[in-house]
Amino acid sequence: MRPLSVLDDQAVDVAFALDGRSLPRDHAQALADALTARLPWLAAHPTAGVHPVKVVPGDGPQGWLSQRARLLLRVPQSLQPALAVLDGCTLGVAGSTLRLGPPTPHRLLPHGTLYAYFVAAASDDEAAFMR
Repeated sequence: MRPLSVLDDQAVDVAFALDGRSLPRDHAQALADALTARLPWLAAHPTAGVHPVKVVPGDGPQGWLSQRARLLLRVPQSLQPALAVLDGCTLGVAGSTLRLGPPTPHRLLPHGTLYAYFVAAASDDEAAFMR
């Protein structure tokens, strides 16, 4: 029997309801920093990630949070229980305060087409990336 590798551990998205008013539109790094203060393993894990929170569209530097706004963390299924420490916690994110609700896991489903807000590539040449 071979040991379970990092890539064998299926990923799951875990959603947390948010109690808060707003977030800076450019909140991704501040949110990741606030979460890794609570979950130090999150930043170093090769298959874990933090989805940016979707805020109400607008032009100002602050984005309002709708009642349906959720924090989504993608983690290996084996680490899902470790997210329980976030239930009810309060995070400070770049001057905004968020209180997290209980974690709700969501299986990942296969899709034929994927969209990414950000992509890490060897260069900023989009044509080379597409090739």
